[in-house]
Amino acid sequence: MPGKLLILTYHGAGALTGEDLRFKEAAIRLKLISGDAMDETGQNNDGPKPYFDAHRQELLHDPKKRGPSGVDVASLNASTKLVTLNRLGPHTWGRSAYARTSLGPPRNVFETWLDKVFAIPIEVLVLAGHHSGSLVWGAQQSETAPYYQHSALRPFLNGRPQADIHAYDAKLPNGDAQRAGPFDLSTALRTCRLLVVLGCNGATGHITAWRNVIKKARGRAPWIFSFYGVHAMPRDADAEFVSPGLWTRLEALAPGSAGSKNLDFLDDAGFEERIRACWFEALNAAFGPKSIRRHLFYSDKSSKSRGPRGAGVVDPSGRIFKVVNSAGTVKEDGQLP
Repeated sequence: MPGKLLILTYHGAGALTGEDLRFKEAAIRLKLISGDAMDETGQNNDGPKPYFDAHRQELLHDPKKRGPSGVDVASLNASTKLVTLNRLGPHTWGRSAYARTSLGPPRNVFETWLDKVFAIPIEVLVLAGHHSGSLVWGAQQSETAPYYQHSALRPFLNGRPQADIHAYDAKLPNGDAQRAGPFDLSTALRTCRLLVVLGCNGATGHITAWRNVIKKARGRAPWIFSFYGVHAMPRDADAEFVSPGLWTRLEALAPGSAGSKNLDFLDDAGFEERIRACWFEALNAAFGPKSIRRHLFYSDKSSKSRGPRGAGVVDPSGRIFKVVNSAGTVKEDGQLP
């Protein structure tokens, strides 16, 4: 039976969430995924409403604030929505739903909501936003050092797989402030087969900490679909997205009859080359030679001299595969521990 996915995004609603939303929509429509963990919070004995809906006004960004102050909701249509962390900013952490009372229980509303999300096993994890050194953060954050000034999602191992949201605070001796968490990822990641990083440096050693927490939770590392180098992700206004083509290719590759397939084949070594090809072929088709986002497949250079850069895959054994030229040649280039 198909499992669930979880999209943890720092993309701005209406600006960069188009890819994230289409990833979710296509996965569920083609029935390789049964649902989104964020949509399932009502299954945790929360009463007539899912926990997020019951605390919606406490958690959402407050438009009366001058700066970003809470989470936001992005929509593709009435049935495809997701929560974005993009508006977690300096005005967030003093609000009652987000304010820390201690480093452990009792949990605030934001932490309680994420605890419920992470209590659901998933097969696919998507990290969307700026990505470097296994940190994920958003456009509302400082682009200067430290680049995660207001909030960043950080994975780590402390006996078990965990993550927190931390920030830089000049008032503290080491500058580091834990804003939320830690969150136990053991249950969420125990069935995770695929990690997709819609951000920079995902198919490089920068992904090591995320790969390690999944490997710890599941007992084996996941497939990783992403990019090497620095990139600009597709903007909603460009109307070019890789997700529908990716899921169409994965559905065609999966054994079984249409409507009753799953992602079990991701664990079958006999599919390895074809699994890699799904990502590379989908990117090549979505961002053709004349596309402004061609760099997501491959580019030698850019106006900011960011090349070479392009698409990459890390297989469960840690081998890194990259598109290395404009002809689309894929070569093995590196090994993660």
